[in-house]
Amino acid sequence: MVEVENAMQDLSNDVEFNTESPLNVSKDSIKLPNGGMVKATVTDSADASTGNIMPMEYVTKGFGDRRYTATYKVYHVAYPDTTLKLVNRYNISKSGLKMTSVGTGGTYAVFPTTVNPKSDRITDKYAQKEGWDINGQADYVVTVGGYNGIGLVTKTYTIRSTIKLVDLYSSSAYVLQKRTIDK
Repeated sequence: MVEVENAMQDLSNDVEFNTESPLNVSKDSIKLPNGGMVKATVTDSADASTGNIMPMEYVTKGFGDRRYTATYKVYHVAYPDTTLKLVNRYNISKSGLKMTSVGTGGTYAVFPTTVNPKSDRITDKYAQKEGWDINGQADYVVTVGGYNGIGLVTKTYTIRSTIKLVDLYSSSAYVLQKRTIDK
Protein backbone atom coordinates (compact mmCIF):
# COMPACT_ATOMS: atom_id res chain seq x y z
CA MET A 1 0.00 0.00 0.00
CA VAL A 2 2.89 2.39 0.76
CA GLU A 3 4.37 1.69 -2.69
CA VAL A 4 1.00 2.42 -4.30
CA GLU A 5 0.65 5.68 -2.34
CA ASN A 6 4.14 6.84 -3.29
CA ALA A 7 3.53 6.01 -6.95
CA MET A 8 0.20 7.91 -6.96
CA GLN A 9 1.86 10.96 -5.44
CA ASP A 10 4.73 10.80 -7.95
CA LEU A 11 2.19 10.84 -10.79
CA SER A 12 0.63 14.13 -9.61
CA ASN A 13 2.05 16.58 -12.10
CA ASP A 14 1.07 19.45 -14.37
CA VAL A 15 -0.45 18.54 -17.72
CA GLU A 16 -0.82 21.26 -20.32
CA PHE A 17 -3.57 20.97 -22.92
CA ASN A 18 -4.06 23.05 -26.04
CA THR A 19 -7.75 23.40 -26.82
CA GLU A 20 -7.04 23.42 -30.56
CA SER A 21 -6.76 19.62 -30.79
CA PRO A 22 -9.89 17.43 -30.60
CA LEU A 23 -8.79 15.12 -27.78
CA ASN A 24 -5.91 15.45 -25.39
CA VAL A 25 -4.71 12.49 -23.33
CA SER A 26 -1.78 12.29 -20.94
CA LYS A 27 -0.70 8.97 -19.42
CA ASP A 28 1.98 8.32 -16.82
CA SER A 29 2.75 5.03 -15.11
CA ILE A 30 5.01 3.57 -12.45
CA LYS A 31 5.73 -0.16 -12.11
CA LEU A 32 5.53 -1.67 -8.63
CA PRO A 33 7.96 -4.27 -7.23
CA ASN A 34 5.17 -6.90 -7.01
CA GLY A 35 4.57 -6.74 -10.77
CA GLY A 36 1.59 -4.37 -10.55
CA MET A 37 1.46 -0.84 -11.86
CA VAL A 38 -0.07 2.54 -10.96
CA LYS A 39 -1.20 4.63 -13.92
CA ALA A 40 -2.51 8.21 -14.03
CA THR A 41 -4.50 9.37 -17.03
CA VAL A 42 -6.16 12.68 -17.79
CA THR A 43 -8.39 13.42 -20.75
CA ASP A 44 -10.00 16.56 -22.06
CA SER A 45 -12.69 16.51 -24.72
CA ALA A 46 -15.77 18.31 -25.88
CA ASP A 47 -18.69 17.14 -23.81
CA ALA A 48 -20.39 14.59 -26.07
CA SER A 49 -23.81 15.53 -24.71
CA THR A 50 -23.60 18.97 -26.34
CA GLY A 51 -22.84 17.85 -29.90
CA ASN A 52 -19.89 20.25 -30.19
CA ILE A 53 -17.64 17.70 -31.89
CA MET A 54 -17.46 18.37 -35.62
CA PRO A 55 -15.90 16.24 -38.36
CA MET A 56 -12.20 15.72 -37.70
CA GLU A 57 -10.91 18.11 -40.36
CA TYR A 58 -12.92 21.05 -38.92
CA VAL A 59 -12.56 20.33 -35.19
CA THR A 60 -11.69 23.19 -32.87
CA LYS A 61 -12.03 23.24 -29.14
CA GLY A 62 -13.73 26.55 -28.86
CA PHE A 63 -16.54 27.75 -26.70
CA GLY A 64 -18.89 25.13 -25.33
CA ASP A 65 -19.17 22.38 -22.76
CA ARG A 66 -16.05 20.36 -21.90
CA ARG A 67 -15.18 17.33 -19.81
CA TYR A 68 -11.82 16.92 -18.05
CA THR A 69 -11.23 13.56 -16.33
CA ALA A 70 -8.40 12.67 -13.97
CA THR A 71 -7.96 8.91 -13.47
CA TYR A 72 -5.67 7.05 -11.10
CA LYS A 73 -5.57 3.31 -11.69
CA VAL A 74 -3.79 0.61 -9.68
CA TYR A 75 -3.09 -2.48 -11.82
CA HIS A 76 -3.14 -5.57 -9.61
CA VAL A 77 -1.44 -8.85 -10.47
CA ALA A 78 -4.03 -11.30 -9.12
CA TYR A 79 -7.38 -9.47 -9.34
CA PRO A 80 -9.14 -6.68 -11.30
CA ASP A 81 -7.73 -3.18 -11.16
CA THR A 82 -8.77 -0.37 -8.82
CA THR A 83 -9.76 2.96 -10.43
CA LEU A 84 -10.28 6.39 -8.87
CA LYS A 85 -11.86 9.02 -11.16
CA LEU A 86 -12.68 12.69 -10.88
CA VAL A 87 -14.86 13.92 -13.77
CA ASN A 88 -15.05 17.70 -14.19
CA ARG A 89 -17.60 19.30 -16.50
CA TYR A 90 -17.11 22.93 -17.40
CA ASN A 91 -18.02 25.52 -19.99
CA ILE A 92 -15.82 27.85 -22.03
CA SER A 93 -17.46 31.10 -23.17
CA LYS A 94 -16.64 34.76 -23.78
CA SER A 95 -17.09 35.18 -20.01
CA GLY A 96 -14.27 32.68 -19.28
CA LEU A 97 -14.54 29.27 -17.59
CA LYS A 98 -17.41 28.00 -15.46
CA MET A 99 -17.31 24.64 -13.62
CA THR A 100 -20.77 23.09 -13.97
CA SER A 101 -20.33 19.79 -12.10
CA VAL A 102 -17.87 17.26 -10.71
CA GLY A 103 -18.40 13.57 -10.08
CA THR A 104 -16.75 10.23 -9.36
CA GLY A 105 -18.42 8.17 -12.09
CA GLY A 106 -16.20 5.32 -13.25
CA THR A 107 -14.58 4.79 -9.83
CA TYR A 108 -14.23 1.03 -9.44
CA ALA A 109 -12.74 -1.73 -7.29
CA VAL A 110 -13.15 -5.49 -6.80
CA PHE A 111 -12.71 -7.37 -3.52
CA PRO A 112 -10.29 -7.64 -1.74
CA THR A 113 -10.09 -3.88 -2.47
CA THR A 114 -13.08 -1.55 -2.14
CA VAL A 115 -13.43 2.14 -2.99
CA ASN A 116 -16.08 4.34 -1.43
CA PRO A 117 -16.32 7.85 -2.95
CA LYS A 118 -17.20 9.95 0.11
CA SER A 119 -17.78 13.35 -1.50
CA ASP A 120 -17.26 15.45 -4.58
CA ARG A 121 -17.54 19.19 -4.87
CA ILE A 122 -16.70 22.30 -6.87
CA THR A 123 -14.25 24.36 -4.84
CA ASP A 124 -13.98 27.29 -7.27
CA LYS A 125 -16.67 27.72 -9.92
CA TYR A 126 -15.60 30.71 -12.06
CA ALA A 127 -12.47 31.84 -13.92
CA GLN A 128 -13.54 35.09 -15.57
CA LYS A 129 -10.10 36.60 -16.13
CA GLU A 130 -6.86 35.28 -17.56
CA GLY A 131 -4.76 33.76 -14.76
CA TRP A 132 -7.82 32.65 -12.75
CA ASP A 133 -8.80 28.98 -12.38
CA ILE A 134 -11.69 26.65 -11.57
CA ASN A 135 -11.33 23.68 -9.24
CA GLY A 136 -12.99 20.36 -8.40
CA GLN A 137 -12.31 17.84 -5.67
CA ALA A 138 -13.37 14.33 -4.65
CA ASP A 139 -12.56 12.24 -1.57
CA TYR A 140 -12.29 8.43 -1.61
CA VAL A 141 -11.88 5.77 1.08
CA VAL A 142 -9.89 2.77 -0.20
CA THR A 143 -9.99 -0.42 1.88
CA VAL A 144 -7.95 -3.56 1.30
CA GLY A 145 -9.28 -6.80 2.80
CA GLY A 146 -12.56 -5.36 3.99
CA TYR A 147 -15.32 -2.93 3.17
CA ASN A 148 -16.27 0.72 3.75
CA GLY A 149 -13.28 1.70 5.83
CA ILE A 150 -13.07 -1.48 7.91
CA GLY A 151 -10.37 -3.90 6.80
CA LEU A 152 -6.68 -4.75 6.82
CA VAL A 153 -5.63 -1.37 5.38
CA THR A 154 -7.75 1.76 4.94
CA LYS A 155 -6.58 4.99 3.30
CA THR A 156 -8.33 8.21 2.35
CA TYR A 157 -7.37 9.91 -0.93
CA THR A 158 -8.34 13.30 -2.35
CA ILE A 159 -8.10 14.10 -6.05
CA ARG A 160 -8.05 17.80 -6.93
CA SER A 161 -8.34 19.36 -10.36
CA THR A 162 -7.35 22.83 -11.50
CA ILE A 163 -8.26 24.30 -14.87
CA LYS A 164 -6.55 27.66 -15.37
CA LEU A 165 -7.60 30.19 -18.00
CA VAL A 166 -4.32 31.17 -19.68
CA ASP A 167 -5.65 33.05 -22.74
CA LEU A 168 -9.18 33.87 -23.82
CA TYR A 169 -9.77 34.44 -27.54
CA SER A 170 -12.85 35.47 -29.49
CA SER A 171 -14.11 31.89 -29.87
CA SER A 172 -11.73 29.65 -27.89
CA ALA A 173 -9.49 29.49 -24.85
CA TYR A 174 -6.04 28.18 -23.98
CA VAL A 175 -6.04 26.44 -20.58
CA LEU A 176 -3.54 24.76 -18.27
CA GLN A 177 -4.96 21.68 -16.53
CA LYS A 178 -3.53 20.10 -13.43
CA ARG A 179 -4.52 17.20 -11.23
CA THR A 180 -3.11 16.12 -7.89
CA ILE A 181 -3.81 13.36 -5.42
CA ASP A 182 -3.31 13.63 -1.67
CA LYS A 183 -3.12 10.77 0.76
